[in-house]
Amino acid sequence: MLELEFAQASDRGVVRDHNEDYLGYAVPEVSAQAGKREWLFALADGVGGQDKGEVASRTAVETLLAGFRRARNGEQHGAMLPRLVREANTKVFETGMATGMGASAMATTLVTCALRFDRMVVAHVGDSRCYRIRHRTPRL
Repeated sequence: MLELEFAQASDRGVVRDHNEDYLGYAVPEVSAQAGKREWLFALADGVGGQDKGEVASRTAVETLLAGFRRARNGEQHGAMLPRLVREANTKVFETGMATGMGASAMATTLVTCALRFDRMVVAHVGDSRCYRIRHRTPRL
């Protein structure tokens, strides 16, 4: 089983008066599940200057995680993540329309990383980044 330590943190920065980041993860519930889907991490950052970025980022991450949890065991991450990102995009769009603010009223970046055994798959939209840090050396 993959052994992994992780932490999460967020900061609103010095320009904005509120934080539009949303972070989430899915980990194997029991050791027996570890070889099936393993781990998923996601970060979304609402696009500054648009309304409801915090709603968009939360919607994107929660949609992604829900899709990951209901995915078929053994589904390849390389096919799964693009599908889940599209689902998250659709949900953010629909949520924006439902608010009566219009389709482009809210937006978010999204970066997600799925891990299984010795494989890592990353998918992203926008300028949020995923770094691999090994032996204290980060790589994009």
